[in-house]
Amino acid sequence: MWEVEAADMSLSPVHKSGAGDVDGSERGVALRFPRFIRRREDKGATDATSSQQMIAMYRAQVAPPRHAPSLPPLVPPRAR
Repeated sequence: MWEVEAADMSLSPVHKSGAGDVDGSERGVALRFPRFIRRREDKGATDATSSQQMIAMYRAQVAPPRHAPSLPPLVPPRAR
């Protein structure tokens, strides 16, 4: 058993974890930029994250903003 971390989760036509249950399509949940953390000798295959847990984690993640936050308009300095 391996412990991994990822930047986030996304839908993928290649990866099939939760396929058909996430958004009604055949896309599954994929880990973006996964990183190996450590081997877990204390865990077995029955302790692995299930497809339903992957779907719940995907749905619970905070979506990044689509646009950069609005900045106040630049005000030119006053002429002296």
